[in-house]
Amino acid sequence: MAQIPGSARVDQYTATGGQTVFTYTYLVYHDDEILVQSGDDVLTLTADYTVQDAGEETGGTITLVVGATAGDIITLTGNSMIERDTEFTNGGDYLASAINGEYDKLDNITKELVTQQESYFKLATYNPAISKIVPNPTSRRGLVWNAAGTALENTDLDPDVAATAAAASAAAALVSENNAAASEASTAADAIATAADAVQTGLDAAATAADAIATAADAVSTAADAASTAADVITTNADAASTAADVITTNADAASTAADAINTAADAVSTAADAVSCASDASDASDSADDAAVSAAEAAASAASVDLSAVASDIIPDAASTRILGSPPKPWGAVFVDSFDANVSCGSSTGAVFGNEIYAGTKLQLGGVDITPPLSACYSYQVSNGTGGGSYTTPQHTTRPINVELYDDIGITLASNVLTMPAGTYEFDFAFSCHWTDSTSWGIYDNTAAAYITTGNGAYAGSTGSQSVGKHIFTIAVSSGIELRMKATRSQSTTGMGLPNTVGFTEKYLTLLIRKLL
Repeated sequence: MAQIPGSARVDQYTATGGQTVFTYTYLVYHDDEILVQSGDDVLTLTADYTVQDAGEETGGTITLVVGATAGDIITLTGNSMIERDTEFTNGGDYLASAINGEYDKLDNITKELVTQQESYFKLATYNPAISKIVPNPTSRRGLVWNAAGTALENTDLDPDVAATAAAASAAAALVSENNAAASEASTAADAIATAADAVQTGLDAAATAADAIATAADAVSTAADAASTAADVITTNADAASTAADVITTNADAASTAADAINTAADAVSTAADAVSCASDASDASDSADDAAVSAAEAAASAASVDLSAVASDIIPDAASTRILGSPPKPWGAVFVDSFDANVSCGSSTGAVFGNEIYAGTKLQLGGVDITPPLSACYSYQVSNGTGGGSYTTPQHTTRPINVELYDDIGITLASNVLTMPAGTYEFDFAFSCHWTDSTSWGIYDNTAAAYITTGNGAYAGSTGSQSVGKHIFTIAVSSGIELRMKATRSQSTTGMGLPNTVGFTEKYLTLLIRKLL
């Protein structure tokens, strides 16, 4: 049995299986002055239980009609009727027993009221400024303290609807995160494909250089055969032999130049083991060619009477270090490279990408054919340190600001955040910041046609901010003004389009790379 704190007229029991009899420890005058509960359920006198020993000072028992289940909480509470049982008359008896009975009943009622008050909501300390009145109920609304904290009032929202909306927002955030992950995976796949193309280009360059070495080695072998044929007339043509030796030395230089080209190609594909292996094999071929040249020189030294001027006239170095062999002459290989980066993005007119910049004047030739990358441009939005990226108000379609041209060899004009672009096929690759705008999407908008070219899901931007990224290929038939826009589900002033950093750098809230494919 448990005694409820602060009251002597409550008894509580944890029932055993099938238990029917429970004891109450206080005086009741009538059977209906005990309230019996099983858990939160109030039982009915006679139908659910009976009372024994009413009127006994030390209490008595109640008996359940149906035995309790093990673990049931059975509570017996005094429930006195608030009424007088005794009337005193003028000149009548004024007995102590009657007076004590009335006072005992008042005491019992007071104890029961104290017990009931223990179950009420109440303030921790008394405060006359706070209203204790609960407002009339409103369907599907909750209770909150008012702005002053002095009274309760009904909420404007249905708590269940708010919870459903929160769950939907969380689900949308998950979808946005999954889309962002898919976009990142696609970008990684593109990077792998680009690296694979670079490796293949290096392999092709190595193979071309190896062919050049083989051709040079054949030329050396031919010169060696000619020297051997002239061995019987060595003493009569020493000067001619000396000339032939000079020619062969020039041919050896050509082989060395080809080996240097292979080493350059190997550097361009240093991450590809196969390309390195090919370049190594080509270098071995160069060593063999050098050995052949030495042997031919030794044979030519003994030639005295053979006229090798005809052979010498067929081995002609030009100003670009290209070797022309035979009649009619045939070019066997030439590579011109001013500079190029690890992506081998080179071209004769527009230059090579190096980091985020373009260096003009670079040309890559393989087999006499120029490799030209697409025209490109890069723009961004930059402001001074500590300045927010700008306000966003939902549900507007808001144009993202752009104010810096990093480079442009396409011929784009930037004015009022609009990029006026020539007709053609383009690839947009971009990323922009967003802060506390919740679910955020992006769109590429054709200002001239007054229509979206495409839209996509971005990031879920919480209190720490996020980056929305996107990529799309599209075609415009005429010169058009293009905008990059965003739309989100939450408004945020000042920093909705980017949260400032705290390290002193210029704030960069958007980067857009544009490639003109056609």
